[in-house]
Amino acid sequence: MTRSKVRLITIIGTLAIAAIIVVQGYWVLQMWNYKEKEFSQTVKVSLYRVAKQLVELNGSVLPNTGIINQMSSNYFVVNVNDKIQADHVEYFLRKEFQKVLINEDFEFGIYDCSNDQVVYGNYIKANAEPIQNFKEKSILPTHEGFTYYFVVFFPNRSTSLIANLMYVFLFSLLLLIALGVFVYSIFVIVKQNELSELQKDFINNMTHEFKTPLASILLASGAISSNPKVKDDSVIQRLTGIIDQQNKRLISHVEKILELAKLEKNKFLLFTEKLELNNVIREMLPALELRIENVQGVMNINLSNEDIFILADKIHLTNVLDNLIDNAIKYSINNPVIYISSSIQKGKVILSIEDNGVGMDIVTQKKVFQKFYRHHTGNVHDVKGFGLGLFYVKNICNALNWKLKIESTPAQGTKIFITIPKV
Repeated sequence: MTRSKVRLITIIGTLAIAAIIVVQGYWVLQMWNYKEKEFSQTVKVSLYRVAKQLVELNGSVLPNTGIINQMSSNYFVVNVNDKIQADHVEYFLRKEFQKVLINEDFEFGIYDCSNDQVVYGNYIKANAEPIQNFKEKSILPTHEGFTYYFVVFFPNRSTSLIANLMYVFLFSLLLLIALGVFVYSIFVIVKQNELSELQKDFINNMTHEFKTPLASILLASGAISSNPKVKDDSVIQRLTGIIDQQNKRLISHVEKILELAKLEKNKFLLFTEKLELNNVIREMLPALELRIENVQGVMNINLSNEDIFILADKIHLTNVLDNLIDNAIKYSINNPVIYISSSIQKGKVILSIEDNGVGMDIVTQKKVFQKFYRHHTGNVHDVKGFGLGLFYVKNICNALNWKLKIESTPAQGTKIFITIPKV
């Protein structure tokens, strides 16, 4: 993954996390306010009914204004403007709260004009008998402006509200855990990407350093083999030939690694031009036939009778064909039989390479174009290579907007189709 992609993912992830936290916090706050408002309205309605029943019991009327006064979220003052008896207040409070399903502990007190104090009435536990021990309960304050009133206090309102919203807090906790995992994952991705970049830079630098000594070896080997003193020495000629062959192989591997680095960073250059496909294939045939003959194989060519013009980079096109042929030879069971054909179908150019090799199952076909993936023919990797050939082919086809298709059956060979726009 490139640095720009990691940076983009990090920015998007950070913004998403911030947005989720803000939305979640706003939602929790709204839910809290809604529950508070709902509770307040329900209590006010119930207290108004209690006040109305108290004055009706005494044959009086309620004040015109200021009957229900909410002093805080859990503390209410009810002005009835008439004498009040504690047992009446308790009875009506319990009855009205049960009607509206207020299952909250509450305590009430009644203002006593004689000593200017709120006399503690009782502590009522939700769905239980009243508690008669008042000494350890709240000290309820007096309120100026009222002569006859009682107060109601819900001591456990905050705790009860938190309990009612427990599922919201639980969801928020799970969300925070998920966000924490996401943040940690981003951190790991960034760290791994940095290590991967360091590793790639090291490999690329090391590969570049290989090119100079390899070129020197090739020049030295060529100088030795062309020296008149050793030209007639078959042993030295054979050894220098081996050195040349293996040196060229190393150079080929180095070039593949460098091309891979360019592919990954999208820095490879394509010099597209109008090419006649059949001519490009014919130019490659002598070298390809020589390789096939070295493994006692057969190559069958079936090119279109008409000229086929395409837009392609000649170097990359020959590399694509070379990689596909190389794979067909590597994965042959016995003597390789390879078919190369070109045709025009429905206005599209179809280039196909078929072999009689080991073939591939469905799982291998899905992985074969991945970087460093190598299909092996047994319990050991008996085919040499880095697993970069088909990865290179796939990337070049994608860059040129060519379609790549593979058909294969285990032990029955493989056929690869490249669909190319016709010019």
